[in-house]
Amino acid sequence: MTIMQIFAFASTAVLHIFLARKLGPAEYGVAGIIISALVVVRAGVFGSAMMGTSKLIAARPECVTSCIAISKRAYAGIAAFIALQFFFFAPQFASYLRDPSLTGYIRLLPIAVAPLGAYVLLLSILTGLKDFRSTMLVGILFQILKLTLIVGMVLMGLGVPSLIFGFGLASLLAFLIFRKRAKLPRGTEALPLLDYLKTMIGVFIALTLAIVLRYANFWNLKRIVSDSIVVGHYTAASQLALIPALIFSGFVVALWPAVSGESGASDITVAREHIAKSFKYLLLALLPFTAILAALPDYTILMAYGKQYLPASRVLPLLLVAIAVLATQSLIMSACLALGKTWPIVATLLVAIVGIVLIGNVIIPRYGILGAAAAEVTGFSLSGLVFGALTFRTFGRFTSFAQGLKICASSVLLFIVVHSFAFLGRGIVLVVPIAFGLYLLTVRLLGVLDDNEIREGLALARVFIANANKTLRATFRRMANSQSPVDTRR
Repeated sequence: MTIMQIFAFASTAVLHIFLARKLGPAEYGVAGIIISALVVVRAGVFGSAMMGTSKLIAARPECVTSCIAISKRAYAGIAAFIALQFFFFAPQFASYLRDPSLTGYIRLLPIAVAPLGAYVLLLSILTGLKDFRSTMLVGILFQILKLTLIVGMVLMGLGVPSLIFGFGLASLLAFLIFRKRAKLPRGTEALPLLDYLKTMIGVFIALTLAIVLRYANFWNLKRIVSDSIVVGHYTAASQLALIPALIFSGFVVALWPAVSGESGASDITVAREHIAKSFKYLLLALLPFTAILAALPDYTILMAYGKQYLPASRVLPLLLVAIAVLATQSLIMSACLALGKTWPIVATLLVAIVGIVLIGNVIIPRYGILGAAAAEVTGFSLSGLVFGALTFRTFGRFTSFAQGLKICASSVLLFIVVHSFAFLGRGIVLVVPIAFGLYLLTVRLLGVLDDNEIREGLALARVFIANANKTLRATFRRMANSQSPVDTRR
């Protein structure tokens, strides 16, 4: 799953850098709003349905065929509802954001909704079956197609609508090429509709709210400031802040089906082991990347976007902290949802969304994008504390406080070292590898990693490189032979 997330990170980063430089801050700010709507549809609405579907398939393998049939109807209904909302209420959405020019773009969004639903349904089936290789191939193909199509259409002069057409066409093509992977013989017992709804409704609401929480502050900034250039600067910083979390979000996706099957009381220990390992490795991987980017905000913005986006460097460190908190919170939330702890999460997310908007209403008018970043840190931190308490109540002590503190201290040391040499400008690229090596040595000396874990890590790195190479070859080969029959024996 991490391979797929790295490709997602790479394609998303390249896309945003291209859009920011090609469109300029004002139009890039508009593009940020449209992208946020597409992400809410794909990762929020359909992504939440994906988690529910994959949970059912993982927990009830004997009902896979029935679950897929019900899911097709459910996804079609959701797609139709969302498309109608975008088309008929586009003026109201644009009015809330205080930008009438958004109306036409919002009315185009229904074009991408149904293809995104089909693509995410395919991912949910493959994830629930724990066919991570196929999930990875589909995800990588989607990212390659999305990047290629959007860049091509922007260069042709289509502007912001290229995003809508690119997302829709990439989703449709990825689905059509890989759809036969979901048609292999599966369990044929009937799944009661009530069981499907019980699983889906809570998860659907919770994960949709989780994505809304991610963008609530962004939309609030647009509503209050009503300046597309400022929104463009904030979008640039937000996308760079997402880099560490996006790379390692595969921990969250892979944890879901692993924990879903461990719902009995006697299996809580097994689930706790999954969570503890995922949480530890997420911190080890996420925090050093966060520290490096936070130590070099000016250099990072200049290298990625250019001088016209330099005001974004003021908020990049704060947003990196906020997204790191959100990433760990997502891991915890995924584990709790997998075991059915849905409604406490829904209540927490609702309170967090209202809180982050209220805080933003107070400080954004006074401090601008700096206030928006502070509101994001505050809101995510408060919801993270509540999720931590819920996880402790559900699983008990699943990780060592001392171990987490050692990882955080090592990351702070990495931040200090890199920040101290920031004056070197481009020469910092020579310091970062040395500083990262110091970080690895520190966590080793502090006992966070033992010799067996290091050997396993090196072995996994070799496998990762080999699999990445094999995946690239397989993806491009499948793209070239998309009209040929799929070999379903693999």
